[in-house]
Amino acid sequence: MIEIFLKSILVGLCAAMPLGPIAVLALQKTLSRGWKTGYSVGLGSSFGDTLFAAISVLSIAFISQFLDEHKDWILVVGGIIILIIGIGIILTNPVAEIRQKNQVKKGFFGNGMLQGASHGFLMTLANPGALVLMLGLVAFFHLDIDAAPSYYSGVVSSILGVIIGTNVWWVAFTSVINLFRKKFKLRQLIVINRISGVVIAVLGAVSAIQGIIRLMQI
Repeated sequence: MIEIFLKSILVGLCAAMPLGPIAVLALQKTLSRGWKTGYSVGLGSSFGDTLFAAISVLSIAFISQFLDEHKDWILVVGGIIILIIGIGIILTNPVAEIRQKNQVKKGFFGNGMLQGASHGFLMTLANPGALVLMLGLVAFFHLDIDAAPSYYSGVVSSILGVIIGTNVWWVAFTSVINLFRKKFKLRQLIVINRISGVVIAVLGAVSAIQGIIRLMQI
């Protein structure tokens, strides 16, 4: 069981590390609203990765077949969701967010953390590549719950490991970004915000277009 737990931590770390649109969003939120809000994006993504890990461990063969049969529609729907989030970021004024920071409620879900977590979760679910990556990592690390003393202990160990692995990465990533946060001027934050939104929107648009082109070729 310990072996499954340690392997799951590595799976979580490797799943969270790729610097895609979620990392861009976490960077933008950290710079505009602080570490907690930036980390909340990663936390939401961690929930999505953990869900994918559970699905991969429990039914890797079925999921692989489902992805293969519906990957075009997944690209279209996922791309549209990511595109919408990107446009929302472009239209957001980070300076206004900073000025409103002290006016929003405190606590874990204050300062836009709930929104950040939901965006991170949705972007992970909308990205078919995240599930494909998770399937590959589970296979690469030979994450086999049948090797555990019991079925349930294997499932719990793998889920906890992925949660810890993904969160270790997002805590480290957002903490490093937060160290340089105060060195950015308001004008620079506006530029970073726009660039972040454009990057996310473009990635979403490319994904949706790829899916549409594939569907038209059927």
